[in-house]
Amino acid sequence: MNIKNLILSGMCGTTVMSIFSYITAHVKEEHYEEPELLMEIVEEAFEIHDMRVNRLSGWTLHFMMGFLMTAILQQVWKERNIIPSSKHVILGGLMAGVSGILIWKMFLKINPRHGLIPFPRFAGHLLLAHIVFVFGVATVSKLMDPFKPYRLTYIDPEENEAETS
Repeated sequence: MNIKNLILSGMCGTTVMSIFSYITAHVKEEHYEEPELLMEIVEEAFEIHDMRVNRLSGWTLHFMMGFLMTAILQQVWKERNIIPSSKHVILGGLMAGVSGILIWKMFLKINPRHGLIPFPRFAGHLLLAHIVFVFGVATVSKLMDPFKPYRLTYIDPEENEAETS
C-alpha cells in the first residue's frame, strides 16, 4: 500500500465529507458537523475543558477514522482488482455509511446530550456524507496511483509443449 496515496486520499475524502457536513448542517440547521460532535464527546468523556485541546482531538479523531476507512477501501479495491467507478463509490459509501452509523450510535451514547440530535435524520446524512467521502478517496487514489487491472492469463500446458518441441 502506498502510504502517500493513503494519506492524501484520506485527507481529501475526509475534507470533502467535512465540507459537505458543515454545509448540510448550515442549510438544515442541524448539528451534523462530525468534528464538532467528536469535540463535545471528548469534552464530556474526559472532562477536558480546554477548547483548543477538544477541537484538536475532534478533528484528529475524524481524520484518523478517515485514514482507517481509506486504507480498508484501497485494500479491498486492490485485492479485488477493482478500478473504482460510480457504482463502487456508491456501494463503498453505503458500506462506510453503515459502519459510520454504528460507530456514531455508540459515540452518541457517551455524550449525554445525544438526544438533541434526531438520529434517523443524522443517519441519513451519514450515508450521503460517506458517499461523498468515498468519491474523494476514489478520485485522489486514481489520480495518484492509476489502477491497472491485473490480467490473469491462462497458459494451456498442451500448447506450451507444442511450442517447445
